[in-house]
Amino acid sequence: MPRESIYLPEELAKGVELKAKEERIPFSRVVQKAIARFLEKDKTEKAKTDILFILSKKALGMSWKELHKERTKSDVDRD
Repeated sequence: MPRESIYLPEELAKGVELKAKEERIPFSRVVQKAIARFLEKDKTEKAKTDILFILSKKALGMSWKELHKERTKSDVDRD
């Protein structure tokens, strides 16, 4: 596995250390999991955007802007 160096603000590094101790896993594993989630979320967001675009064109009869506005509003309530 390749090694990478990262620089974290002190507060963020302390948070990662606490999480690593809580889960009893190495610091690097916490960072790996966080990066994996970040990348997966990015893929998921792109897929949702692509699907909404296709649906708006083919089935829903809404403009892309209207559909995107509606979905964005709905997503805010989910977090």
